Amino acid sequence: MGTINKNGNISGLVGNLVFREWNGLQIVQSKPKGRKPAPGTIKAAKILGLKSKLSAIIRKRLISKQEFQDAACHTRLIKKLTRFSLSSDQTPNELSNFSNGDMSRLVGFPYNPSSHLEDNIGFKPSINLNKDQQIEIQMPESMAKEQIKTPRHSTFLELLFQCLHISKGLKLIQSLGQVKVDIDLSLALSSQDIFNKHVINLPKDDEGMILLGLEALFFEEYGETKKLYNTKKFHPGGIIAGFIV
Repeated sequence: MGTINKNGNISGLVGNLVFREWNGLQIVQSKPKGRKPAPGTIKAAKILGLKSKLSAIIRKRLISKQEFQDAACHTRLIKKLTRFSLSSDQTPNELSNFSNGDMSRLVGFPYNPSSHLEDNIGFKPSINLNKDQQIEIQMPESMAKEQIKTPRHSTFLELLFQCLHISKGLKLIQSLGQVKVDIDLSLALSSQDIFNKHVINLPKDDEGMILLGLEALFFEEYGETKKLYNTKKFHPGGIIAGFIV
């Protein structure tokens, strides 16, 4: 708002002013205030912010080689989280508590769309949530080297499992540990200690979401030295299991 004094000077200027003539009078009108966002707009912004936060948490905790995820990984994961949320009228509180979520829509998310696990690993590890609130991981005894598609000169495969727990309300976020299965591709699988059952303990009495990620890391060994073959264009990995507990 502004005023024009007797000598024609303007005082109290705030923002942009518009001058108008009406019936011989000079009217000074200040720029109108911006519109207050509608409740639906505020709700949508909060939900998008929560999905963006969840995407950042999942990527940071489950991907061991951050430099190998594609540039659109964050946006792709937000879209997956949107599909995970079945209700189109979900509130921010329901999203952070994982209410009405369909875990099957989140499982299978690839860290890099050009490298899918199933393209290089032709077997599926057994993943089970037992009655003692433990995740059991075990390689299938039927697996064969012919099911592993390796880069040229690669002689060693490391299967890296990482487990993430996100409590309801996002109050507690913790990595529950990792499991490594090392496979020497120059030896028979039956001669290697790779079929043992591995166990990851889950928090007691702490409801939330559990995600298990897997990355396939290919190496060429030079004595005690290993050369990693994974790159930004070749990094098989993704979310392979998930549970609401």
